[in-house]
Amino acid sequence: MDSSLSIFRVAHSYLEGHLTLDDVQEWLVPRLGIFLIAPRSTPSELAGLFELGFADVAAGEADEKELQGLIGEFLREHQAIELGSAVHTASTNRLAMIACFVGTPQTTFKELEPLRVGG
Repeated sequence: MDSSLSIFRVAHSYLEGHLTLDDVQEWLVPRLGIFLIAPRSTPSELAGLFELGFADVAAGEADEKELQGLIGEFLREHQAIELGSAVHTASTNRLAMIACFVGTPQTTFKELEPLRVGG
């Protein structure tokens, strides 16, 4: 899976307690260059939030519970994400943004009832 999407899997695993903060840092640090390609993309913003969190926790300015709260809030606010695209648009010669959904989909449809024929 693409690292820019894998960061969401890593973040969810961290919040669920399957990964430690050290595990996240070990996974993220070698991949930081990937997130610099499209710094305004949602995955890059999440990587930046983790990086700031690593620094704050290490400096004693925040605790891990606060970081978990920030990561959880970020994931709730960014159910639709923007990814940087390697495809340049012809009219602007800039990176195109792609939206996709992460997390558990919110169901807005009810089961269909069969049509009643006749009376």
